[in-house]
Amino acid sequence: MAVQPRPVCEIGKRCHVYGKGIQKFGTAFSQKMVAQCASSSVQIVLRQNGTSQRLASGTLLDKNLVLCALHTLGDFSENVISSSVFVTLQYELAPDSAPPGDEFQHYQQPKVWVSGTLHAGEPQAQVVRILETGQSIGADYALLLIKWIKVRKHPSAANVIEPPRPIFYPKPGKDLSTELLLIGHPWEDEQRVQQGQPTQASVGKVKYWNQMKPTDVENRRKGAKLYEYGDFVARRGHSGGGVFNQWGQLVGVFNGNLPNARANAPGPDGKRPNPPNPFGDAFLNIRNAVHLNPPRGGDGLAILRGWFNDESRDIPDDGTVSKW
Repeated sequence: MAVQPRPVCEIGKRCHVYGKGIQKFGTAFSQKMVAQCASSSVQIVLRQNGTSQRLASGTLLDKNLVLCALHTLGDFSENVISSSVFVTLQYELAPDSAPPGDEFQHYQQPKVWVSGTLHAGEPQAQVVRILETGQSIGADYALLLIKWIKVRKHPSAANVIEPPRPIFYPKPGKDLSTELLLIGHPWEDEQRVQQGQPTQASVGKVKYWNQMKPTDVENRRKGAKLYEYGDFVARRGHSGGGVFNQWGQLVGVFNGNLPNARANAPGPDGKRPNPPNPFGDAFLNIRNAVHLNPPRGGDGLAILRGWFNDESRDIPDDGTVSKW
């Protein structure tokens, strides 16, 4: 039976950004806001030995700066990162093409769920190098410097990028909201087809816990929290995706990789999630991360902190300009 369009992608569901008939996600996010948040969503792609794997998610913070989860880069060497890791912006199903409903409604027809016209099907940029990570404080993020490989020469000699639709670079959010929006690219099949799907959105309610990672002894002593938990509908491939508050501001980097014991820690009311969450859908709280004092020996979070505080950032510029 064909899935019928519904006006709302409910909390605890996952839908395409331009799902047919969808006007709202959860109770706080209009379709227009979700589309704006998703306009900066990127997919991390590994190209090696003639094959491509759509690995994970990320967010374009600026024209040549991508925020993702450090763990998605695995143990890649600097050479692999600079020669084989690419970025696809707006790998999403276009309006009037994306199927209605949520993913679960299509579980008997998985191919229908990912069928449609893509805004972008191939990478438009290549990763040059990692500019910064949060490893020194146990924060699972990486900032990637990218260069655009699909560009058009302008008479001014600048390289012009022409995205499929306008990019709304995210603004930093200092406050969480009861409902949060996760944007990312879940794998088609975690066991067999380890390829990211077109951009999807899921609204979850935020849960809190008070634990830090065991290695963050110093920061735990200071009473800071690096990670929060939201009951999104997520799976592998979402890692690195952006988490947005109800005002459309970027507040987190999806991690989803913390042990179950922490994902199921008591919330503010002292109760544990029921039913227990089996996935550990955690995200890095960017505000808390940038306010932590780095270990002795230097500031390891200068670029992320600069973005968060809307300050100047020392990022190489290749002269590329955006157009829409």
